[in-house]
Amino acid sequence: MRRPSTFLQRGTDSELQMTPMIDVVFQLMIFFVWTSGVQVSEHILPSRVTDKTPAEAGATASLDADSDFHELVIRVMWQGGKPQWQLNGRSIPSLAAMRQQLKEVRAIAPQAPLIIHPDPETPLEYVIQAYDLTRLIGFRKVQMAVSEHD
Repeated sequence: MRRPSTFLQRGTDSELQMTPMIDVVFQLMIFFVWTSGVQVSEHILPSRVTDKTPAEAGATASLDADSDFHELVIRVMWQGGKPQWQLNGRSIPSLAAMRQQLKEVRAIAPQAPLIIHPDPETPLEYVIQAYDLTRLIGFRKVQMAVSEHD
């Protein structure tokens, strides 16, 4: 038995098949919707430009403009019977000075995660003071670091 020829039927039937066309359109729509959501978000980068005079800038030049504020680490250490503070390895003389430093950092990088790393011998009240200070200033991502005991 002979197979019917498709060429004979083609000439009489001039209808377009729309199903494959609709499939292609849906595939293109899915592709463009998927790729449009994968854009890199832009952030404001800290710069060396300041509106202060050199005398004012020297008085408050506590922050390094090149500092990387992706992660802030507050060290609370206990030395000589009193607390010692550090912010990203820089020694801070008091909790009030720490407050000023954190306000400046928050103005530059408000979404930066903050880690409080107390020494094991530090009294808990100073760790809580540091935590309360960070929350008062407005940091939302505050974590605690712990050290393993030997």
